[in-house]
Amino acid sequence: MDRLSILREFISKEQIGVEIGPYYNPITPKREGYRALSLDLLDADALRREAEQDVNIPREAIANIEDVDIVGSACDLEALIALRGLTSQLDFIVSSHNFEHLPDPIRFLRACEQVLKPGGIVAMAIPDRRCCFDYFRGQSRTCDLLEAFFERRDRPTPAQVFDNMSLPARWRSDGQDLHAFSLDHDPDSIVVLDSLAAAFKQWDCSESSASGGVHCWTFTPASFEWILAELSFLNLTNLAVNDVRGPNGCEFYARLTNRPGDGAAVSPEQFNSSRLALLRRVQNEAAAAVGTNGELAQWKAERQSLEARLARLEEETRSLYASTSWRLTAPVRALARLLRGRA
Repeated sequence: MDRLSILREFISKEQIGVEIGPYYNPITPKREGYRALSLDLLDADALRREAEQDVNIPREAIANIEDVDIVGSACDLEALIALRGLTSQLDFIVSSHNFEHLPDPIRFLRACEQVLKPGGIVAMAIPDRRCCFDYFRGQSRTCDLLEAFFERRDRPTPAQVFDNMSLPARWRSDGQDLHAFSLDHDPDSIVVLDSLAAAFKQWDCSESSASGGVHCWTFTPASFEWILAELSFLNLTNLAVNDVRGPNGCEFYARLTNRPGDGAAVSPEQFNSSRLALLRRVQNEAAAAVGTNGELAQWKAERQSLEARLARLEEETRSLYASTSWRLTAPVRALARLLRGRA
């Protein structure tokens, strides 16, 4: 998979949008002509200083850090965009490896609805729990995100910090020690670092609960889609999942669309049927991660993912044929067919 092609698939250089935390690897860089406002917790000078201290960042990549247009948290996106007078005017939002860090993801999703035009998209790259240092951590559930939303969290909890610090996974073999890997790597070579005591010692440190590098949430492709489906059914977001692809190495990709109005109504029977299918995919993905009939489970999960994409495309096609604009333009299409036939 070409990650840039997937993340940019419905984004053009004529459109205006926001990229969340691009750091040294922007998806829609200004230097290539994209009209993307950069949003980050730090300004550009602070980001460059931070990058210079990180031995894992190639020196030449530091030059890719662009000026930050908006300094602030993605959870406050609605207010930050309102200050610029761009509410309901954005075409796209890009977020690469940020969603899992947000203290309150539901607040971010609801903010996206407010700043995007109807039909605007959110393109995200998200780490797959099965293929990174989150390997041994439990999977996030809808109730976890709901708890953060109703508590209006603005930072990770001590429990989330402890979970990160106490269960860091590595794929270790033949002198390699990787914190990001893929489903093709031997799961028996995944180890956990000896950090439990240090994590417990940090529990009472106020600084730990404000750490910005914490993965507050863990997802797989199916579990992300499951949570978004439940949030949509509960009317907590109007963003529709149009596409989920992956994994590609240690990450997967999701595209959400801001539905106009209240979106398409789904009956409880339809929702329960699709919810059950998603829960089965979640279980199959978990089996693939631990190597329990892994190839079969992964094949089932990929097949189910493709079937879900096909179902979404069919539903979008039916919605298009039923739309007023399609009926109104029918005479134009008929005339065009007639002219082509004469030619």
